[in-house]
Amino acid sequence: MSKRLVFTCTMAVVLLLVSGMAFAGVPCAGTTTLTATGTGVCAPGAAVCPLGDLQTVDVTVTVRDCYGTPLAGQLVDISGSAVTGNFCFCTDPVTAGPTDALGQATATFADFGGCGDLEFYGTIGTVVAGPSAAITIGSPDANGDCTVDLVDFSTFATNYFTTSTCSDYNCDGLVDLVDFSTFATHYFHTCTP
Repeated sequence: MSKRLVFTCTMAVVLLLVSGMAFAGVPCAGTTTLTATGTGVCAPGAAVCPLGDLQTVDVTVTVRDCYGTPLAGQLVDISGSAVTGNFCFCTDPVTAGPTDALGQATATFADFGGCGDLEFYGTIGTVVAGPSAAITIGSPDANGDCTVDLVDFSTFATNYFTTSTCSDYNCDGLVDLVDFSTFATHYFHTCTP
């Protein structure tokens, strides 16, 4: 083998190693994960209220570099995004972190409204990771305008004695008097998106 070919091959290997080292310790969208889980009886989904006084959604992010190494000390802005339905958020994004030694941090979403399937994304500097697996959300604020009002009551009345997940706040499979009591408790609850 010629000296020139050996030199060229050696330089190629060095360049590959150096370029690979450039990604060590840098957040990577491909290996960073997000997991969303509702609290309460509706988990993995949740029944939420714009006032933040029903159930919540916890979003755990695990930040890793492109080699899969967990990264500690990272701040992550987490945002929700509708897969189906309409949502309003009174706090969005929610900042999680700094991440621990396992690269993990959790953010809690409490004050939002809407009905449908929701997923989450994380932004670490310029890197956007996600989405999480979608979870199902129900709320007395069924139309997702951050106010529980007469429009939402009309939706609830339409869903009464059905299996609608939008109005089944205790997740027992039927919209009934227990759910009406929950709706009435949260009537006129609001927040500013």
